[in-house]
Amino acid sequence: FMKDGPLDMRMGTEAAGGVTAADLCNELDAKELQRIFTVYGDESRAKTIAKAIIDHRPLRTTQNLVNAIASVTPAFAKNKRNGLTATCARIFQSLRIVVNQEDRV
Repeated sequence: FMKDGPLDMRMGTEAAGGVTAADLCNELDAKELQRIFTVYGDESRAKTIAKAIIDHRPLRTTQNLVNAIASVTPAFAKNKRNGLTATCARIFQSLRIVVNQEDRV
């Protein structure tokens, strides 16, 4: 998420035909996004972030997702665990785990 690019996150050739992170962000409902962010990212603001993603659809690039997350990241927390970089890391990690089915390994 440090550089703008397609919101894909598929790793390896076996995942090439599978679902992308953009697919998840654009197609899942808020409750399922919240579950993913809570389970795989231990994100305390999962519900708020899921709603922001819904509100910012369609998301096609990593910057689109960062902007959605930034829209609900409190200014006072931007340099702490709840800051933008740490929050983005947890959200992107959660999506990557689901996209690549790392939870099934």
